[in-house]
Amino acid sequence: MVNILYGGSRINALSVRSNLNISYELSPTIIIEAFGNYNSAMKSIQGRRPQLLTNSLAARK
Repeated sequence: MVNILYGGSRINALSVRSNLNISYELSPTIIIEAFGNYNSAMKSIQGRRPQLLTNSLAARK
């Protein structure tokens, strides 16, 4: 069914996912952490998925 809708069996795709985790010890009792995630936008037969970028910053004692 997909090939009929798009006129052939030619398929091109590129999807990028990335994750970043960083921690830094300011002193023996204080740590700072940062996290980030990225998913690229993607188009499929069911529609378009937008890009997703999430991040967080935390401090621990």
